[in-house]
Amino acid sequence: EQRLNAPAGTAACMPGARPPATGDIRTQVKQLLDVLALAFQCDVTRVGTFMFDRAGSDLAFPFLTANNLPINAGWHCTSHHHGVAGNLAQLRAILVWQMEQLAYFLGKLKAIDEGGESVLSKSCVFVSSEIGDGDLHEHKNLPVIVAGGAGGALTPGRHLVFNNQPHKSDLFLNLAVIAALLEHSYAVLNGDAD
Repeated sequence: EQRLNAPAGTAACMPGARPPATGDIRTQVKQLLDVLALAFQCDVTRVGTFMFDRAGSDLAFPFLTANNLPINAGWHCTSHHHGVAGNLAQLRAILVWQMEQLAYFLGKLKAIDEGGESVLSKSCVFVSSEIGDGDLHEHKNLPVIVAGGAGGALTPGRHLVFNNQPHKSDLFLNLAVIAALLEHSYAVLNGDAD
């Protein structure tokens, strides 16, 4: 926040007035994603993390509906669906809303031009869950999204299915290598390489 407030940034990189606290998760999520996109746009950081809430959260989503009813049950309780259709409908509604927030963030990154390319095309955004099935606390078949082009190192727009159950750590190692190579390339282009 201090670096965002520094006078060296352009007017577009100034964060503006602090928004009022609303207690509404929809507003809070948008504000946090806006700040994260602004941080990338202004090159304040190259790494950011975002988490809707902890896995054991009892965060409710009364603004969402499933089965024509608001979702007042906590997120964690909802994830223990017991295979019941109504519970699965609630969980699906929560997950769809979360993916809509991801789409919002990716759209913001895609709209930011950085020398003829979007920030998204130069970025790598990893999204996942630590649980594949909340009812079973199962760590198999994890949902994973890798968005962005990482400066040409990644080929977006593909859906890959792995039958051999690779470890998520293998993906992390590959992304770390890509990040190191991109950082070195960035340093070379700016004359900062050793």
